[in-house]
Amino acid sequence: MKIMFTCGGTGGHIYPAIALYEAFRKRHKHIDYLFVGSDYGLEKDIMKAEGIPIECIKSRGIKRSLSLSNIKSGIYNFIAFFQAKKIISRFKPDLVISTGAYPTFHITYFAIKKNIPVFLIESNNMPGFITRLFSNKAKKVFVSSTMTLKYLKNQSNIEIVGTPLRIVKTHKEIEQILQEQNLNKEEKIVTVIGGSCGSEKINECLMDMINYREINYQMIWATGKKNYNSIMEGLKKEHNKVKVMPYINNMNEILKITDLIICRAGAMTIEEIKAFGIPAILVPFAKATDNHQYINALELKNAGVAEILEEKNVDANVLYEKINTVIAHEEVLEVMKKNYEVIKANHSKEKIVEIIWEEMRGK
Repeated sequence: MKIMFTCGGTGGHIYPAIALYEAFRKRHKHIDYLFVGSDYGLEKDIMKAEGIPIECIKSRGIKRSLSLSNIKSGIYNFIAFFQAKKIISRFKPDLVISTGAYPTFHITYFAIKKNIPVFLIESNNMPGFITRLFSNKAKKVFVSSTMTLKYLKNQSNIEIVGTPLRIVKTHKEIEQILQEQNLNKEEKIVTVIGGSCGSEKINECLMDMINYREINYQMIWATGKKNYNSIMEGLKKEHNKVKVMPYINNMNEILKITDLIICRAGAMTIEEIKAFGIPAILVPFAKATDNHQYINALELKNAGVAEILEEKNVDANVLYEKINTVIAHEEVLEVMKKNYEVIKANHSKEKIVEIIWEEMRGK
């Protein structure tokens, strides 16, 4: 059997595909695999680092406003049609797994046109363009929650399984992690992340808080690599309770010791929070397509495990007060942790592999 994965653009579309790839290889070793993505996104570098075979086509996103760059993107996408058709004709996949975003359009289109079974993975609660466009033709559409159902007309092929997650749980004890991070086990820990690139809005608030307010808890703050130097220059004082770093490489360890997390609401971030059951204050990225991060955040807010602060309403005072309101009350944290029992992340990648395998056995 031959399986083709098409993914790309951002980590939220790439890592679910890698998680499924690893789950397939664990159960079915004698299968040929090929990844196809864009030569423009993160996937090329990520796959190279992972040692995963990938071919790249010249797919590009189209801006939803008048822009001269759309002309160039249109030319590249025209070329990508021929590239995708050639790759499918040569590799001859028995099935295609598509995780959405612009790099997947061409492969998904030709797979459906050639009657190759297509399985769509939708990580966001609000389905993206690729899922909405091809869901009626797909063999199965795997979604993360019931919130997605209201956005898709055909629900006969939908499976609610959660998002394929690639987290390696650490075997280190909490005490060891705290010692390595030079943190005190007697005080609460607030972790702040804004994605790999950081969040300008969250960073501004944190800098103001640290410079002008008393911090009564320990804090781990990932600024994003491009922001780190300017943040360090802008801090007016050292704070022995705050650890500032450009990026968190050992996220599984940090999440294990975190009492409260401040972060965006991308699909993978939401799944990681659910996997570790961490009370959260979510600041959805206001410019996310179709405001899908806010829709993602609603799932956690409705379950009583997170608070939402919209970017337009956030400043240092608002964030400072919200953190203090949650972190200072043990009973609030305990209720939020307990509420995770209802929406705790499941073994979605194993379920997806099993469902796909059963579908293909019939074929």
